[in-house]
Amino acid sequence: MPGALVLDTEFNTQPFRLISAGFVRLGKHGEQRACAYFLIRPGGFSINERGHAFAVHKITQHAAATQGVHMHELMSWLASVLPRTTSLVGHNVKRDIQLLREEAVRAGADPLVAKCLGKLPVHDTMPMARARGMKPLSLQSVHGALFGGTGTLPDAHNALADATYTAAVFNKLFDTSQVWPIAAAFFTGHGSSCSDSAAN
Repeated sequence: MPGALVLDTEFNTQPFRLISAGFVRLGKHGEQRACAYFLIRPGGFSINERGHAFAVHKITQHAAATQGVHMHELMSWLASVLPRTTSLVGHNVKRDIQLLREEAVRAGADPLVAKCLGKLPVHDTMPMARARGMKPLSLQSVHGALFGGTGTLPDAHNALADATYTAAVFNKLFDTSQVWPIAAAFFTGHGSSCSDSAAN
């Protein structure tokens, strides 16, 4: 799957805003080619440290404010990477993509970012696992079923760690000789590239 970009996000509740994002870029044989992690400095809101999302990601307002980067840094990176991306991959990824698109518009990013996020084909490993009869369907459960182990994954709910686990799950589920007809059914989007001039 040349040019596939695996992604995961962590977010704030009330308001629904991006706090961190992790990405793993895969080569044509599923190998990890590059990865990136962005902790976002809150702009115009404070992290709700009493919300249910905070209990999961545990990213504090202080950590994000002092160690995070401006949203424009993430958007500039996406603007450079997405035109060379052939598909997006994630676990229950619809909300992640929606959040990134909303933040792109809010930040006044290059319109290509929102266009790519809305147009690229998507592989969602949750329905892929469901098609294999797996239950439960959390990332930790699916990863455990495929690779063994029943304990909590190290660094679970860190966006880059989860993107890395998702990449491993995707590679395991995406068998071109057996799973391709199933995986293809979960494509969304309208082409292999979001830019007519992009190199695949």
